[in-house]
Amino acid sequence: MAQYRSSLLLPEDRLLKIRDDFIKEAQAGLRGENSSCLMMASMMDVLPNGEETGDFFAVDIGGTNFRVILVSLSESRGEVARFEMEDFAIPEEYFSCHADRLFDLLADSLVSFAKRHGFSGKKTAPVGFCFSFPVNQTAVDAGTMIKLTKKFDNEGFVGCDPVQMLQQAIQRFKAPFKVVALLNDSVGTLAGACYEDPNAKVGVILGTGTNACYVEQVAKIGTLAKGATSRPRMVVNTEWGNFTAASLPITQADREMDETTPNAGEYHFEKMVSGMYMGEVARRIILQLAEDAQLFGPSVPDELRVPWALSTPALSKIAEDDSWVLSGTAQILADDLHLPASRCTYSACSTVKEVCLMVSRRSAALVAACLAGLLRHIGRDGSHGGMQATTVAVDGGLFEHFDAYRGFLRDYLDLLLTPEVSAMVQLKRIRDASSMGSAYLAAAVTASPE
Repeated sequence: MAQYRSSLLLPEDRLLKIRDDFIKEAQAGLRGENSSCLMMASMMDVLPNGEETGDFFAVDIGGTNFRVILVSLSESRGEVARFEMEDFAIPEEYFSCHADRLFDLLADSLVSFAKRHGFSGKKTAPVGFCFSFPVNQTAVDAGTMIKLTKKFDNEGFVGCDPVQMLQQAIQRFKAPFKVVALLNDSVGTLAGACYEDPNAKVGVILGTGTNACYVEQVAKIGTLAKGATSRPRMVVNTEWGNFTAASLPITQADREMDETTPNAGEYHFEKMVSGMYMGEVARRIILQLAEDAQLFGPSVPDELRVPWALSTPALSKIAEDDSWVLSGTAQILADDLHLPASRCTYSACSTVKEVCLMVSRRSAALVAACLAGLLRHIGRDGSHGGMQATTVAVDGGLFEHFDAYRGFLRDYLDLLLTPEVSAMVQLKRIRDASSMGSAYLAAAVTASPE
C-alpha cells in the first residue's frame, strides 16, 4: 500500500507543480502553439446577466438521451417564471441512421413539446442548442462537426453545421423556431450560473467526463480571427480532459487501463479524474494487491479480474462507508464483484476502502490544481492584488452525488489558495446546467445588440 499512498496522495508541492504546468499548457494553447489543452474559442462573447425576459427554448443532446426545455424569464431580474422540461430516449436505430433523420427526431420532439406546453407560435421563438460533441465553432450560431463520439455512427454528421442541420429540420416541420446559439455542456454550465450570479467566471463538468471553460480577454486568444468580435471578452473551452504533463501522477494501473480505451494515449487527465474511469482504476489497484499481498486469501477471485466490474458509484459508496465493521463495503464487493462473504474480511474491506478514498482524493486534488491554475491565469487567485468574489459553476454526477468528493475538492482548493482567497471562491452546483444555460444563452444572444 505504501507505493500507492505515495503516488495517489499528492503533497502540496507536487500539486503546485501540476498547477504551473497546466498554466503553461493553457497559455500555449491560447497562443495557438502545440498544447495538450486546445483552448478553443467558443465564439460566445455575450453571457446572460439576469435582465433577459421572454420565452426561450433549448435542445440538449450529448449521449443516449436528449432534452427539450422551455424557460419563461420574468421582468424581475434573475427570476424564472416558468420552467418545463422533458427527457427523450434516443431509439437504437437513430445512432446509425443518416444525420438528417436524427435532426428530424430533435425537431419533431421540439415542436410536439412546444404544443403540449401551450406555445402559440404567433412569433418565432429563439432556441439554444447544446451539442456536446467535438465542434469547431465559427460563430455564436455556427460550427463544423469534427468527429463522432460515444455510440453515434451516423453518416452525414462529420463536416456538417449542427445549427443548420437542426434549423433545416425545423423548417421541414414548418415550425416558428430559430436556433440562435450553439454551445457545449461546460459553456452551458457557466451560462446557467451567470444568469443569477454576476461573479460566475468558470464552468466545470465533473461527471462521466470532465471539462472546463472560463471567461477570457479576447486580446489573449491568439487563435481568434481578427475582427471575429468587437466585444472585449469571450468564453474559452479549455478541453482540459486532454491535459498532459510530466508532473501528472500516472500509475501502472492508469497505463494498463489506458491501453484498453478507444483513445489510448490521450485524455490522461480525464482518465485520472472523471467518473467513467475512477472505479476501473481502483479495481486494477485492488487486483494488484490481491495478487501481490493476498488481499482476499491465497488465490485471486476470478470476479476481480473482470474489467470495469467496479463502477464509480460503487467506489463512492465504499469511500463513504461508515457502517459497522464495513459491512456496507462487504455487501458492495459481494453485489458488484461477486466476492464470497468469507473473503470480505474487515481487513480486506478496510484496504479496499482506503484504495477508493485515495483514487477519489487524487481526482479531487488534480481538479483543484488545474482549477487553481485557471484562477491564477485570470487573476482570480489573489496573486495580482485585491481578490474579487468568484463563482465556479459545476455540473456532473461526480460532483452532485459524491458528497465526500465535494469535501475533498474544497479541502485541496483551500490548500492551494490562501485562506483569504479560498473564502472568496464559491463552488456552485448548477441544476440542469447545460439545458438551462442553453436557454439563457438564447435569451442573451437575442437581447444583445450586434
